[in-house]
Amino acid sequence: GESEPEALAREFDEEFGVALRPEKFLGETSFMNKGVTRRLAAWLAQIPGDAKLELREHLACRWVGLAELSALDLADSDRKLLPYVSPLLEG
Repeated sequence: GESEPEALAREFDEEFGVALRPEKFLGETSFMNKGVTRRLAAWLAQIPGDAKLELREHLACRWVGLAELSALDLADSDRKLLPYVSPLLEG
């Protein structure tokens, strides 16, 4: 029953212990997982400047530029979102 921005904020808080503010929907793609079509969305969101991420469900986290992001070993489903994210990282 929650909106997509509410779900994004909740998930980010659960995984990193930080309240973020979803700002703009960038685009979406879909993929199949175990016979079920899943939707994956890209959002622009603001994180407080003094936020300290807690890795609750991840082993590592870092900021990367476009060249490094494109070179990462991403899942095909995540790679499909690069056209929506790339314009934000150019220039």
